[in-house]
Amino acid sequence: MMKPDDVKLVELNDDKRGFLKLMGFGDYEALVSFTVKDKSRSGYFFKVDRVYVVILGSFLYRVRNMKDGAETEKIIMAGDYFTVKPGNAHVFTALEDSYMIEFTPNVKEKIEMIPYEPYRKICEKDV
Repeated sequence: MMKPDDVKLVELNDDKRGFLKLMGFGDYEALVSFTVKDKSRSGYFFKVDRVYVVILGSFLYRVRNMKDGAETEKIIMAGDYFTVKPGNAHVFTALEDSYMIEFTPNVKEKIEMIPYEPYRKICEKDV
């Protein structure tokens, strides 16, 4: 059984966009992010499901299906949670100062992040 001391928070990145912290608990990890209004994060796709939960604030969420090229966008807000399926590139742009948690359920190893250059450019212009 895990104890409160088993949960660790490690600083990964701190820049003009906000911060990223890695929260470890047991064999699992979650990424906690704070994103400043009008800044963007991600720009990747993965080979496994990723689960996202908006804790505070809101984002413009864009996702592109890498198989058929279809792109959708929508507003996600505090309390929203959803899964990004494998092979879907995604980018989040904060509409206000916002917090999000992301994790990969049932996976205990490092997840390969595959850049999607059009979305990465959006994110990198804010660094």
